Amino acid sequence: MQRRAVAQTGRHGSATSNSRAARHGAPLSNALVSIDGIPYGATLADGTYDAVLPLGSHTYAISNPAIGRQIGSFTVTNGQTTLVEAHL
Repeated sequence: MQRRAVAQTGRHGSATSNSRAARHGAPLSNALVSIDGIPYGATLADGTYDAVLPLGSHTYAISNPAIGRQIGSFTVTNGQTTLVEAHL
């Protein structure tokens, strides 16, 4: 479940995505994750993706070509984990 995208020095927090298929609520594996326009990888089999990020506001896109795409924004606070829910 823990996939760390970027190691940051200094003040940072983290974001975890919980991606699910909107129709039936099943975890969405292999959905592509981009943060601030940078490709970070794909969700795991349980639909999660974790990233260590610098503090502040970030944008995200989570997509699966067969299902769709969700975009949005979130804020990372020092030492905290921000949950980003995605339902494609």
